[in-house]
Amino acid sequence: MVLWSASAAVLIGIVLVPTGQRLFSRAIGYFQQHRSTGRMILRSASPAGLRTIRHALCVPRVSQLRELGKPRGVGWGVLLANCAAQALLTVGVLASLYAGYLNPEFRVTASQLSAVVNGFATILLFALIDPQLSVMTDDVVEGKVSEPLFRRTIVWISLSRLVGTVLAQALLLPAAMAIAWVANYV
Repeated sequence: MVLWSASAAVLIGIVLVPTGQRLFSRAIGYFQQHRSTGRMILRSASPAGLRTIRHALCVPRVSQLRELGKPRGVGWGVLLANCAAQALLTVGVLASLYAGYLNPEFRVTASQLSAVVNGFATILLFALIDPQLSVMTDDVVEGKVSEPLFRRTIVWISLSRLVGTVLAQALLLPAAMAIAWVANYV
């Protein structure tokens, strides 16, 4: 149920991407004018800030979904690596807890070994995904890459995250067994 909840949360997050974009854009604009984080936070709780939030609410349109067929901005390799990394991150802690159930005499050790699974995910994110998105973000700022392409890329990355959280369901038992095995030798 926890893993399915993670998938549901990612799906809700994907649906809220347009709203988040609008809110962040307005918050950044406000911050550029006033240069005060505290003032910006207080403004968000004011009637004007609540109006801004209400006006920013937006769900993805069908035309935006059709746009996903256009170029992605990142290759399938990056999307697959992100999917794998997200699956491992999603399952890491739960697998270590389940490993304690599978190997009760080393349950405390197993419960602390989520890094066995999460370490691979961290390396994937650090080596393959983050550099791609960082360079692309810089290219958008410099005008080398269009904002619509960048938005499509973010949606594709988000979709690969969703698939990763679903894949985590299948990885729970193998990851738990691997952690239980490692707990014997630590």
